[in-house]
Formats: sequence, C-alpha cells, structure tokens
Amino acid sequence: KNVNSQRYNGLVNKKAVGIEAGENNKGFVLVTKRAGKFRRPNKTIVKTAMKSGPRRSLAKLKKVLTKNRYRKDLTKAALVRASAICRSQKPLPKMKGAKAAKKD
Repeated sequence: KNVNSQRYNGLVNKKAVGIEAGENNKGFVLVTKRAGKFRRPNKTIVKTAMKSGPRRSLAKLKKVLTKNRYRKDLTKAALVRASAICRSQKPLPKMKGAKAAKKD
C-alpha cells in the first residue's frame, strides 16, 4: 500500500504481500512472504506470475490470499494494486474525430 508504517511493513510482520508488474507488461507478479522461513531470508519470498487475463488472475489472487489466511486489509490492498496494474496494461482505445484525422 506504499505507506511507511509498521502495519504495512514486510520486514516485521510474519506474512506480507506484494504486487509487481509482470515482465513485458503481461499480467502481474504476486510476491508473498512465508511465515515459517524467517531464519532464512533468501527463502522467505515466493514470486508467482499471474498472466492469464485480468479477470481470472484477480480471482486467483483473492483465492490464494484468503486460503492462506492473509489479513483482509492486505488482501484488499493487493487486489486494488493488481487491478491498477492490469488497467495500465490495457491498450488505449483508438481516437475518433478531428484529432485522429490530424495524426494520420
């Protein structure tokens, strides 16, 4: 959620969620923190690519986070961020009218 507070800090809390844009602007990457591996920092982070379309990916994201019992506020923030990433990857509609004619 891009807020510098203890509530959203991934280092202090046992479970953390992150959403990044996928490579080549295809989908997004779910980054989760495993609670049991806190003594081995390189094995705590798990990255999962989700690129099977926005509707299916967002449903899968919600299912994964609720099944693994992540906090509801983190789940909501992750869904908002993932949908914003998916929205930004959508192509712009073709322009109509005088501006379109001017560009050609």
